[in-house]
Amino acid sequence: MTNEKELPLSEEQTVTTPEPVAVPTEPTCISDADALALERARMHLKLITKDSERALAENKSAEMQYKYLVLQVYLKYGLKENDALDEQGNIHRNVKNNTPTNG
Repeated sequence: MTNEKELPLSEEQTVTTPEPVAVPTEPTCISDADALALERARMHLKLITKDSERALAENKSAEMQYKYLVLQVYLKYGLKENDALDEQGNIHRNVKNNTPTNG
């Protein structure tokens, strides 16, 4: 036992409890705005990828159609491997042998 008595504190001596301080923590989730921006970018990337795949397929299809038509013309006019067609539709025979003769 002690002989000390508790004395009342004066106004200047009052004990104040500190305000709770928010301790910064690492976020566990991104904001809704950032999540939406990421989702939009992801969807845009998918759309562009699909568009480029479609364009590539259309390009291959057009190339195959062109080659098929060239083959049909070669067969129809009896052209050989050394023969050629120009853009105006003229036939050039034996062009690859460097002795072109028009037919």
